[in-house]
Amino acid sequence: MQPDMSEKKKNESIYKVDLDLPLSVNLNKLRDELVTLRGKFQDLERVGNWNERFDYISGSASTMICALHLIIGERRNFEIKCDDQRDGPSLKFSSRGLGSDQVPGCFVCGARYRDAEATEKQYICMSNIAAFVESQASGNMIVTWFGNLARLDYRDYEPNYIQVKVGACNEHFPMLQKLDRLTSVHGVIRKTMIEECKKI
Repeated sequence: MQPDMSEKKKNESIYKVDLDLPLSVNLNKLRDELVTLRGKFQDLERVGNWNERFDYISGSASTMICALHLIIGERRNFEIKCDDQRDGPSLKFSSRGLGSDQVPGCFVCGARYRDAEATEKQYICMSNIAAFVESQASGNMIVTWFGNLARLDYRDYEPNYIQVKVGACNEHFPMLQKLDRLTSVHGVIRKTMIEECKKI
């Protein structure tokens, strides 16, 4: 039996790069390593007396970091476009990570943990993702993708800081973690991602 392509790619990675990740993600990891390396050289500049010998090294690292930033952006846009063609349109969804906040209910099962007299307008505190979105219109569209089991946090005094907040009950917290992982790859969300995370 022949090994699958992902296993073959791993075997081809000499420096233990996870070749299953999108190229933009791996390039970003490399850029982070360069930032750390540049910082280490700057530490050495502070304690040594060969500063002028290190300057060009730090400068070269800065040039590479800037160049990678541009390449990563171009590659990410290309990957998003390809994924949109395959899996449906995406919208910006820049997650702030996992936390807890007031949400309409669990995006998987709809559980609200309120008494029977609670109205639909009342929210309940659950584990959640709060993510910045591009506009009020795109935020409303994302809320509909969640079947209105997410809420739009729009404030007139902060029109450029619009968030969608979606939560999960304790039982379905792993699905929320999965959603955070999927949306964090490119900072976008698709209806198909939500459907994939809701599979039990």
